[in-house]
Amino acid sequence: MSEQEPSLPAGTDIPSAWGFHILQELRRMEDKSDAKIDGLSEKISSVETKMESKIDALDTQIVTVRRELDNKIDTMRRELDSKIDTTRRELDSKIDGLRYWSWATTVVVIIAAITTIRTLHR
Repeated sequence: MSEQEPSLPAGTDIPSAWGFHILQELRRMEDKSDAKIDGLSEKISSVETKMESKIDALDTQIVTVRRELDNKIDTMRRELDSKIDTTRRELDSKIDGLRYWSWATTVVVIIAAITTIRTLHR
């Protein structure tokens, strides 16, 4: 309270003349509280804006990393598929060669057996 305000005599109630001064001081306190609340609201809003910006940046980075990872996985999948196809063709070729070789061997053994049997019966 300011120096112009009367002092309270000991042991008595607040005089009615002080009502104006008390209301004035309450309004000043309310104004200070409102100003602090407004300041805090502005700070909170600023922090929220910064957080939203950082979240957006993080989302962008996540999307970029996910896209790069998907591209790498697709590339690796294509390379693996290519290697599998190449290996399968090589194995098929070798199996076909073994089949022809086994049939040829079987035919040669049969011809040799027939020739041997005919030679022995003459």
